[in-house]
Amino acid sequence: MNSEIFICFSRVLESAKFTAKLSGTTPLVPEASTRRYYRLHLADSTTVIGVHEGAESAAVNMPNVLAVQKFLKTGGVSVPEIFYCDVAAGVMLQQDLGDLSLNEALREQPDTAELLYRQAIDHMLCWQRLRDDSECPA
Repeated sequence: MNSEIFICFSRVLESAKFTAKLSGTTPLVPEASTRRYYRLHLADSTTVIGVHEGAESAAVNMPNVLAVQKFLKTGGVSVPEIFYCDVAAGVMLQQDLGDLSLNEALREQPDTAELLYRQAIDHMLCWQRLRDDSECPA
């Protein structure tokens, strides 16, 4: 376990007023960005996603992430909840939605393929119907 990340997110959870203490971290697959994602395992057996980014790029990127999340949520699109963000420190806490991708769900439950594809298409249509609010950078 990376002790710097553990200490960093222990402090972030405290700042965010989480009552459960951090018991461990698991790095998630790196994204094609400057952000790194970690599953934070809390002592109460819950998890949350910790996002860590360098302060310089976070100053530009994190406000955009917050704006897009707000835009999508306001438009009725299901998005992970953002529990806490400190742009200056380059850290964010997000709702953990798990690891199951559409491809994995289709492999594990092939009999639900039609339902899963319909749900995916419905979500895409919801995104397509959103109107420009002139605030969202996307």
